[in-house]
Amino acid sequence: MKAHLKKLIKIGAVALFGFVGQNNASAQCDSWDKYPQGAEEAKKVHVIYRDKLKEKNFTEAYKLWEELFKYVQVPLPAKTTHFMDGVDMSLYFAKNEKDATLKKEWIEKAIALYDKNAVCNGEDAVNRAYQAYYMYANGYDAEKSYKVFEKSLELGKDAPPPMALGYMSAISVYFYRTKVAGFDAKYMVALYERFKKIVELNEKGKDAANYKKYWLEVEKQFNVIGGEIFGCEFWVEKLNPQVKAQWDNADSLKAIATKLVEKCGKENALYLEVWPRYRFLIIDIEKVRQDAILKSDTSTVYSKILAYRILTELDSANAADYKAKEWALHPELATSTKEWVDNDTRGKAVYRYAFQLYRDGNFSSARTYCRLTSKFLPNWGDPYLLVGTMYASSGPRCSAEGRGFDAQICVWPAIDEWVKARAVDPSAADEANQLIGKYSAFIPTKSELAQRGIAEGSSFTVPCWIQQATVARGL
Repeated sequence: MKAHLKKLIKIGAVALFGFVGQNNASAQCDSWDKYPQGAEEAKKVHVIYRDKLKEKNFTEAYKLWEELFKYVQVPLPAKTTHFMDGVDMSLYFAKNEKDATLKKEWIEKAIALYDKNAVCNGEDAVNRAYQAYYMYANGYDAEKSYKVFEKSLELGKDAPPPMALGYMSAISVYFYRTKVAGFDAKYMVALYERFKKIVELNEKGKDAANYKKYWLEVEKQFNVIGGEIFGCEFWVEKLNPQVKAQWDNADSLKAIATKLVEKCGKENALYLEVWPRYRFLIIDIEKVRQDAILKSDTSTVYSKILAYRILTELDSANAADYKAKEWALHPELATSTKEWVDNDTRGKAVYRYAFQLYRDGNFSSARTYCRLTSKFLPNWGDPYLLVGTMYASSGPRCSAEGRGFDAQICVWPAIDEWVKARAVDPSAADEANQLIGKYSAFIPTKSELAQRGIAEGSSFTVPCWIQQATVARGL
């Protein structure tokens, strides 16, 4: 059978190129009377090949169909039968063909039959949609398949085949994500809006159920890229019905509020409606739940920190008290030996505490927690950047008049910290270099070092709260 299929392919390829070369003026669109042995004989051959099709004897059916099709393309009154039967057989052979070249030729045979059918019987949106589907499903060129779907959409106007919406969504989202030319955010938003309008226009029509079915697929596909292409107004419109439907469901409202913050910010009107409702529904339940965590002997320090954060968000009246209690746990988090939390989470939580101490003016303690952060995250530059910033800004703390030599030498260990930051963390290099460049202008001059008997390059321990050994530098 393999040899016979190859023979059929050669015959089909000749026919294919004939179809492609035809236009409306030269297309052959004949009926029964053009058969050399007469119309009655043509109808007998028609019945025989169709019987073989029913028996799934595709090879014999194709031979009879092919000979008949040379003369009878439009078997009145069933004008499209010979075209669609040829398509079905071509796709059958394509599906069962292992050779990629031959497989492609069978698919192109089917494409040519669809095109000639349109010439003989007129364009049809459903036929074009199925053509596009079979091209896509058989692994044919995806961009060409998409163009045929577009043709179907154009022909269908306000009521194209529902299936086109689903497949066009899947293909276009793939093209958008793989950066195919023309499939940018502007195109995708316009396509989505077009599909939405089509579904709305047909929501009460005879095919409403199918439009609804494929609209779910449209939504599924576009949700993958929704965060990239749609703005706040889209999400408000999308989520508003969900708010009404889930008004008493705290978990759903929390998910909606989270999405609104992400897309619209906390000043958005819908968020300002949803979040208080969520807090109203959850606060009593959450207080009991978090209180149990706080009182449990088995709770880790980080679990308690999270509990206070949750209560701070929910209970604005007592938020300041919860926040203070949360901060008070951070020293224990930094030294606890029973934490399940990973080093990244733990280190960044400790650093947040260090930064708060810095903002409060408690430089010495802030440095302590920066050093602890570096034990958890040795390749993170931020703790070193912060310690260097505290050193560089310590002039007023470390000199009687807030300036002069005692203030200037605070820059020396600051530079050491910034050099360390860029050494351990390349992503911190730009900021570290900017700080080094800015503050290097404030170090003492070489003559000032000489006056004090300090050799440039010698070891020097900076006094005051810093108490760190460094290298003397001079301008």
